[in-house]
Amino acid sequence: MQAVDKIIFECADSALSQCGFLDKIKFYQTLETSYGFKPEEIGSNYEAFHECLQNTLGIKHYAVERVLLRIMKERTDNRIYDRTDEISAFSIITNVYLKESEANLERSRAFTNLEKYTKHLEEEVKEADEKMKSAERMITIGETAAMVGHDIRNPLQALTSDLYLLNETLKDMPDDETKVTMQESLDSMQENISYISKIVADLQDYARPLNLEYKEVDINQFFNGLLTVIFIPEKIRLELEINASSKVKTDPMFLRRALTNLMNNAIQAMLTVEN
Repeated sequence: MQAVDKIIFECADSALSQCGFLDKIKFYQTLETSYGFKPEEIGSNYEAFHECLQNTLGIKHYAVERVLLRIMKERTDNRIYDRTDEISAFSIITNVYLKESEANLERSRAFTNLEKYTKHLEEEVKEADEKMKSAERMITIGETAAMVGHDIRNPLQALTSDLYLLNETLKDMPDDETKVTMQESLDSMQENISYISKIVADLQDYARPLNLEYKEVDINQFFNGLLTVIFIPEKIRLELEINASSKVKTDPMFLRRALTNLMNNAIQAMLTVEN
């Protein structure tokens, strides 16, 4: 075995042993059965070794190769390897990385020594790991939001039906102080149910992918329709000034949802301050 091949194999073997998330024995078996070479021949087949790592570990393959480069540098610094042989081995490894994309080739031209290249590789790994963590968090949040929204929606619908029946029953009761008190309580319950429904809808919207459908919307007609579905207490005065010819291109469903939430929040805030 040539000195350069020996360096690459020894450093790769040590890196695989240090990375506990990989079964080295099974990985070597994959090299032999799927790629047709033995572990001792990694140096002469580094591109295939790199590909096998990618296919086996995904983004984590960078972690193994980062350790490999660190081991190689440490052993050279400690004079275990001859500097010339180590540079040749590093050149073989680097050429494999450069083939992956023209962008990597352009960036790598700025690196003049092993230390700079290793630092760059570490930054790439860190950035990729952060993106993966962020994506996993967003998926988990979306799944939780969908589950919570579904679980709350069913009992909320039952409460809405019961509240409707109570309101119908109250209509037949004689007008007295008790009826007024009950009506106030039912109105308060309705407001809170509506508020919970809004929260559930927000959760379910968050869990769904955002697919906007832009349409030309007449703002005057839009707001007139919006105000028919929003309850505005008599004690709150609403003034609306809109140019009748104003039109915008937007997603009417999401705009309606956003403005409905905004107006309901504003109404609730004003009522809270007054009380």
